[in-house]
Amino acid sequence: AEMGIDFSEIGALMENYTGEMAGGLSFSEDSFRFEGIDVLKDPKRAGTFIEKVYLPWIEKFSQSMAAKLGELSGKKLGKIFERTKPSTVSGYKVYGGRFVIPDFAPTGVNAAAPMPEFAKNFEWRVTTVDKYVVYASTDAQLAKMIKKVKSLKPKTVKGPLLTMDVDLASYLQFVASMVPQATEQFGGQIPNLGRMYMTFDFKSGEALSSTSMGTNDIKKMVAYFSQGAVDAEIERASVDEENRDEAEKEEVQDDKPEKKA
Repeated sequence: AEMGIDFSEIGALMENYTGEMAGGLSFSEDSFRFEGIDVLKDPKRAGTFIEKVYLPWIEKFSQSMAAKLGELSGKKLGKIFERTKPSTVSGYKVYGGRFVIPDFAPTGVNAAAPMPEFAKNFEWRVTTVDKYVVYASTDAQLAKMIKKVKSLKPKTVKGPLLTMDVDLASYLQFVASMVPQATEQFGGQIPNLGRMYMTFDFKSGEALSSTSMGTNDIKKMVAYFSQGAVDAEIERASVDEENRDEAEKEEVQDDKPEKKA
C-alpha cells in the first residue's frame, strides 16, 4: 500500500493465466535482455488480450506508481510506461512499450548508487501465439521465441512449482553496477563463479524451498566477501591510528608551558 501497489488489480490480471510460465533475464554492463512465455486460460481471448486487457492494465498501473513515487519523492514524475510502434513478426502483430524508470530519490537527497541508464530506459515487445503470451526485448528475439512456442507440446507437469537457474557472477556484477561502492568495499574484481539453482514448491499445505550451488563457488564467495571485510577493517584501523596520532600531537602542543614575556 505504501508503494501504491493494488494487489487486487494484480490478482485480477493474473486470473487470465494458468500459472504456467518460463523466462529468462541476462545483463551486462550496458544492457540487459529478457524473454518469456505465459499461458492463457482461454485461448479464444488471445487475439484481443494484449490490446484490450494487458496494455491498458500496464498503463493504469504505471500511472498510479508514478503518482505514488512522485508523492514520496516530492517530485513531479513523467510517464513510467509508454507505447511504441507496433510491428509484424513471423506473421503476428507485435505490440511495443518503453519503460522509463525515473529518479525518485527525495528532493535534495543524492542517491548513493544511481540506477544505470540501461535499467532506467528499456524496450519491451509482446504478442500472442495461440494461447501463449510471448514477450522479449527485441523483435529479433521475439521471432526466435515464436518459433520455439510453435514446437511446444502439452505434457504432464512434473517437478516443483518454480525453478530458477542463476549465473552468480553475472548477478553480482549487475548488483555491483547499481552499487559501485560494493566492489570497493569487498574483494575488488568479482571472481568467476558457477550457477545457483533454486526451487520453490507447495506440498501438503507447506511452502518448501531449496537452494544449491557448488562448494568451490561457496568458498570463492566467502573468500571474496571476507577479503573485503578484512581490507575494510585494516583501513578503519589505519584511519583510527592516524586520528589518534594527531590527537596525541595536539595534546603535546597543549601541554607545552607558555613563554613569559
